[in-house]
Amino acid sequence: MNLGCSPAGRFADYRHEEPSEYYWLEPDAKEQGARLPLLLGLHDAGQDGAQCMADWSELAADEPLYLLCPTLPSNEQGIDAASAEARLAEILNLVYGRYRLRERFFLAGSGAGARFGLAYALRYPHAVAGVVAVSPDGYPALPAGEGQVPLIILVDSHDEGARAEGQAFVEEAAGRGYAVRMISIRGLSGQVPFDAKRVTLDFLRQVMR
Repeated sequence: MNLGCSPAGRFADYRHEEPSEYYWLEPDAKEQGARLPLLLGLHDAGQDGAQCMADWSELAADEPLYLLCPTLPSNEQGIDAASAEARLAEILNLVYGRYRLRERFFLAGSGAGARFGLAYALRYPHAVAGVVAVSPDGYPALPAGEGQVPLIILVDSHDEGARAEGQAFVEEAAGRGYAVRMISIRGLSGQVPFDAKRVTLDFLRQVMR
């Protein structure tokens, strides 16, 4: 297999192995004086941080930010949430100790990564500034209390089941006080198209300003 054109080959220079595998993209040196946003990208089950880089690295070309794409463990249910959360805590502690980052970070995930990202943000609202969930493969239970994290759910405009499931979550979350909306986009099946990236960047700029 030719790794040169694969995500693993394209982003090999951004790969780190300790404390566990993650990919890290820094802004230009001239932008590093101030505290900058951190975009935490979460891949779908069965993928890795390199695919996350392929999905989200374009955003760093348009916005001074750091991009973190950890490789998260998967199981039969999707992302192994307990192991992924522990792995993520180690990596976040590392990068926050080394770089000047905004106190709260922004989450963007797809598939099982989107579901995990929503659950993480609901559990740790003090740490997350906002979430874009691209084609989540399910939705977490909403915790008690008033919503604190702004959310955007992106679903494929041709997937009626996904739209119905997403709308049900949005209505319940809005009823709990969350600033949440759902946007239908064409061509979300198995990828993060340009329109999804544009929505994500606009939302990141809005909540991180």
